[in-house]
Amino acid sequence: MLEKRESPLSLYIKEHVDRCPLSDDEIGVICGFKNGNLIRAFAEGEIRPPLELIDPLSDVFGCDYGEFLTLAIREWFSPAVFEWLQEVRFNYTDPVEKSWILALREIFGGTVPELSDRIRARLKLVMKTI
Repeated sequence: MLEKRESPLSLYIKEHVDRCPLSDDEIGVICGFKNGNLIRAFAEGEIRPPLELIDPLSDVFGCDYGEFLTLAIREWFSPAVFEWLQEVRFNYTDPVEKSWILALREIFGGTVPELSDRIRARLKLVMKTI
């Protein structure tokens, strides 16, 4: 048996597997496996899912593909490579969106907080005055 290594990715997968109305075997078959053994291994942190499985798994789980893929990339690559990938992606962002992101980073001192209901409501009020 492989050693279990709990990580943010394995916890994310476990949470979604546990919530999913499908069995591990059904999820496995949808992802192209004979059974659900690998799905359970992903959830238990015994092995990492290949990046190409993130799309079908996110469809099965009904979860956010971008969040899931980000967790997987963080797990597969070193922090330096992850930061480089983020920078490359950011450099290809639409210039208008990029200016908004940079402005938000400036306003919040470098790290943009999660968009809470409170922040969203305040942002809507401010936008109505523009």
